[in-house]
Amino acid sequence: MVLSDRIRFHSSTAYDFLFLPYKARNYSSFLVELSEPPLNGKIEPDETVRNWVELINDITDDKIDELMGLFFDEEAFFGLCLIQDISLNDIPDSMTFMEYLSDLPPREILRRFLYSGYGPRGGTIIADELLGRLLRNESELLDFVSKRVAFPARQKAILFEFFSDPEEMKVKYQYLLEWFYKEFFSDFEARIKKNTSLLLRDYEAFLREGGEKSLAKICWFDSSSDEIPNHQKITIAVAFSLEAERANASLPESNELLIICGSKFMERLRLEKDPVLRAIEVFKALSDTRRIDLLRILSKKPHTGNELVDVTNLTNTVISHGIMDLRAAGLVKHALDERGMTVYRTDRKLVEDRINESLKTVFGEK
Repeated sequence: MVLSDRIRFHSSTAYDFLFLPYKARNYSSFLVELSEPPLNGKIEPDETVRNWVELINDITDDKIDELMGLFFDEEAFFGLCLIQDISLNDIPDSMTFMEYLSDLPPREILRRFLYSGYGPRGGTIIADELLGRLLRNESELLDFVSKRVAFPARQKAILFEFFSDPEEMKVKYQYLLEWFYKEFFSDFEARIKKNTSLLLRDYEAFLREGGEKSLAKICWFDSSSDEIPNHQKITIAVAFSLEAERANASLPESNELLIICGSKFMERLRLEKDPVLRAIEVFKALSDTRRIDLLRILSKKPHTGNELVDVTNLTNTVISHGIMDLRAAGLVKHALDERGMTVYRTDRKLVEDRINESLKTVFGEK
């Protein structure tokens, strides 16, 4: 099957260069996710990644641990905010990424940081004029971050620190990545390149065989009713260290949806066909009051992630995890609008159908 011209495959070790420090910092949370419903331990952690994580943590001293907390903590993942720059600038490896970072003005790094998660409330575009005011005026920055940015308290505190001295922020980010390259990544980059190149071929074959249906699965769109707009360019990449996870990025006005798949994400897609696991996903999704609140809001009208932030006053992290669980359970559908923004929706019939299917699975009915 011929793939659409809007689909591009991008191979780069720079994706793992950023995701591996994040994985090392937050590995215990990853293990919990694998052990809980719906996966219930059906996907084993990759032994190679586990060994890498242990090695990284063994060589991490107090100074590096502090920097990891600034840039790669699960509640303050600023170090991942340049992930789409890898694709947009066709960066092939870690050294090229560090050269790119060296030339990038600190204010541009801060702009990426402000777009973390769903970005500022109301879909605010961080134009040069606004960014300049935030850098010059501390009271305006305080007001903007307090009212327009849906970050946890720790992430807001780190952002204030970065804005107080952008040059120092960049120095710390570069120092951390240079340390990571010298002490760990340079020894394993060739192996990562070989593995990710092979995995990318597998994903390309998967898409060629299944066409739009396979694309919808990788992008987590429902091909039965939702379509990815024709104007949106889609880049598929692989990060070996993501394992059974999948990440995405779409900077405003970039016209690109970047999908980064882990080494075991295909295995996760196969598991999703299991009716028992699908039933577990449904009941898990309905077991939390915040996810039920999201369902109630979306049943009234579709919302983007930014709009959900506005009406719920929840953080990006809480909404992102909630929507992920609802989407995995098939209780929420989503599509991209003409701006390239993800719009989530649901309705009573969709939820009732999923619950009824799950009950039939529980009682062995066809």
